[in-house]
Amino acid sequence: MLELYALLERFAIQKSAEMLQKNSSKSETINRLQKKSLNQIKQELVKVGIWNRADSDFLQEFSKKRHGAAHKRPDRVLPGNPAESKLYLIDLNVFVTETDILGYLMRSTRLMLKL
Repeated sequence: MLELYALLERFAIQKSAEMLQKNSSKSETINRLQKKSLNQIKQELVKVGIWNRADSDFLQEFSKKRHGAAHKRPDRVLPGNPAESKLYLIDLNVFVTETDILGYLMRSTRLMLKL
């Protein structure tokens, strides 16, 4: 999951830079995009109509789960109310290893193809 998110982020940055190069100098474009996250690039791509609201919603969910897994925050990744039960890092590891990554892979691939 972490690697897939990173791949999608780098690909979106690269393709966005190629699209923007047509309108500005290469160095300006690269400087502008290097410091942006996938979430920020997503907003720009939705604005120009390349990605739609459903794509944005998927990326919001994917981003939340990725950041929760990367920063060891089970409350952001696992379903349920964290106040009602104790969450342990072992639960997070089980979630990450048992997550059906195929759905994320297919949706991410569709997003890359739209670029």
